[in-house]
Amino acid sequence: MTTPTDILRAKRKLRKEVLERLSEMVASDREAQSLALVDALARLPEINRASSVMAFWPMTLEPDLSILLDRLVARGVQVALPVITRFESVSEAREPRMVARQYGSADALVTNQWGIREPEGAEVGPESLDIVLIPAVAISRAGERLGHGRAYYDEYLTRATRALAVAPVFREQLVQTLPVEAHDRSVDLIITPDEVIRTRTRA
Repeated sequence: MTTPTDILRAKRKLRKEVLERLSEMVASDREAQSLALVDALARLPEINRASSVMAFWPMTLEPDLSILLDRLVARGVQVALPVITRFESVSEAREPRMVARQYGSADALVTNQWGIREPEGAEVGPESLDIVLIPAVAISRAGERLGHGRAYYDEYLTRATRALAVAPVFREQLVQTLPVEAHDRSVDLIITPDEVIRTRTRA
């Protein structure tokens, strides 16, 4: 019988393996795959219909979607980025630990005390979002997502109830299966440089 400890141990092992693969990517490959992801997202019908999109600014080893963000802003789409407000565990939190704030340009981003680039724009309510672009460490073809273990996005998606959850990932991040816990939220679409995978999480 698989125990919660077994699941956590399996998650840590997979996270370490994938992060090692990502750290071995050369800069030119990371850039090429990021541009391919931007192009794939730009062709996505759901993106082209959206009026409000939450995206993410790349941390180390994540895809760089900044070109897409600026294209969306130029088109009049409301673009938001995540802002971490509280760092306690999800079980300890009494208030939301992550909110979305409006993005205008890269020049307007500030670096917080943890080295994360964030906007200072107006807060965008989760209920108003059409799409949430979600970073991942690893993603399965069924849409199961492995993050960094803090459950920020799992928690946020419980509030962004009408948003389509989309995970743009490098080839190195796509796996067949991964361990999940009860609180883990799956994504609706997976975008890789080579394919669009629509999961079975929505009818």
